[in-house]
Amino acid sequence: MTDTADDGIRLHRLLGGEHTAWLVRRARDRLEAGRPLTGTVTLADATVEQRRAAERLTGRPPRSGTSLSVSLPEVDRVLRESGAAPGGLAEAVALLTGPLRDRNRDRLDA
Repeated sequence: MTDTADDGIRLHRLLGGEHTAWLVRRARDRLEAGRPLTGTVTLADATVEQRRAAERLTGRPPRSGTSLSVSLPEVDRVLRESGAAPGGLAEAVALLTGPLRDRNRDRLDA
């Protein structure tokens, strides 16, 4: 198995599951809208599995409450440092979900 294959497996383990899909969707929406991957994204009424997936991804201890907030720069750092996505969160989103659209350009073209 190659390093690239190992990185792909690591990426899917960290960010490719159904319990992190909401996070990937939010990041993709920001990228396609031309917005930077800064700040946090929040999920109201997160399930236990979604909370655990975020905890595994960021290495943060569990927190109380029903909403779940995840720092996009922190996810970017984890992906870069782990080697799962050396290009960071933007690269990971494209690898997991396919090529990104430029919605602003699409609107201008329409």
